[in-house]
Amino acid sequence: MCKAVYDIMEKKHSKWVSLAAVSDHLKVKDEEMLQGAMSHAVRKGWLRVGGQPVHSLMLVEAGAQAVLAKK
Repeated sequence: MCKAVYDIMEKKHSKWVSLAAVSDHLKVKDEEMLQGAMSHAVRKGWLRVGGQPVHSLMLVEAGAQAVLAKK
């Protein structure tokens, strides 16, 4: 999920992206799967979420570093 946010944000962080855009990028429509991945990334300190219910995601510096470490 962090990689998808990173790709959508054109390799920048500190910018909000819609959950719908991330879902489309990943080609995943399973809400439970998306929620699980989002919760995991938030617990790790990689993503911030916005809205109730969540509709926006922001990759924080730790998340960008995690994405770059996987390359």
